[in-house]
Amino acid sequence: MRIDALTPLADAVKAAAAGNRPGQSMGWFCSTGDAALPIATAVGNHTGKVLTIFIGPEGGWTPEELVGMSAAGLIGVRLTDTVLRVETAAVAAGAIVAASIG
Repeated sequence: MRIDALTPLADAVKAAAAGNRPGQSMGWFCSTGDAALPIATAVGNHTGKVLTIFIGPEGGWTPEELVGMSAAGLIGVRLTDTVLRVETAAVAAGAIVAASIG
């Protein structure tokens, strides 16, 4: 697991989307939206070698950010039914993925 340098969201999404190829890479963004997949379901569907997970800022994603990530092919995933602090969400997401897919 690694945390990349601070990057404008649009650039990071573009880079993650560029690698979205079956068996290679995929991108997720944490979401509290009704359409978000439970992370356990998303992990079960993960077949790539690289996974990029975007953890939202305090206060949540803007509608424009959500549209941009979805349009780029990133998948919204839900960690819990509650909202977590950004630092907690990052650790939880990393731990879930690491424990599930190694």
